[in-house]
Amino acid sequence: MLGPTTELSFEERLASCPMTMLIPPKIHLELQQRGTVNTCDNDVRAATRFRCNGPAVLEWVDSPYGISLTFSMTQAIIRNLSKTGFSVLADRQWFPEQTARLYLPIAIVQARVVRARRLGSRCYDIGLRIVNFRSLSDSSSRD
Repeated sequence: MLGPTTELSFEERLASCPMTMLIPPKIHLELQQRGTVNTCDNDVRAATRFRCNGPAVLEWVDSPYGISLTFSMTQAIIRNLSKTGFSVLADRQWFPEQTARLYLPIAIVQARVVRARRLGSRCYDIGLRIVNFRSLSDSSSRD
């Protein structure tokens, strides 16, 4: 018989995943900034991005056919966010169409990788589009 299942808290997940990223100095300075992110002339976005420097835990869920990669859970940093997605810093390369679960202090997000680029040794910028967002707050306390 299976016992009761208890979901780990965000802090427990974060503690179980050591930080293995090497953040380049330029990115480290960027993480100290706040406010909106300016877009380039050819950058077409559906929503404004806001700078962030928040902790997260990134968990591999699935890869499309042809990409036979599985990743262990890893600590990540939220670089910026918008109403449609996140940019996270991770310690390994992800690929478009992979799916992930992003654990945040306030929510659990199902997301799909839409872009990925290398910023440095063991530092990758991963663009995630939100597929499902589940708030961890008590839904009965909402108006």
